[in-house]
Amino acid sequence: MNKITLEHINNILDNTKFEVDEKHGKLTIVTALLPNGFTVTESSGCVDPVNYDKNIGIGICKRKITDKIWYLEGYCLQQKLYEKGDK
Repeated sequence: MNKITLEHINNILDNTKFEVDEKHGKLTIVTALLPNGFTVTESSGCVDPVNYDKNIGIGICKRKITDKIWYLEGYCLQQKLYEKGDK
């Protein structure tokens, strides 16, 4: 296969453990433990704690993590193709 699919990414996400942390009343940090044991961490914050919404922060972090997984899976696929000689 020379393509990363949404189904593949969703399978990774479905088997990922997420940990959420809040700091200073205005910062959300989400750490994702991927099924293979690799960790990805993202954060989202605001300037004024009055505007802080933890759920919005979690959503932003999870979207960033999803984008990062696409990137990492693309790299892995490129490496596999390279090793096979299919550049």
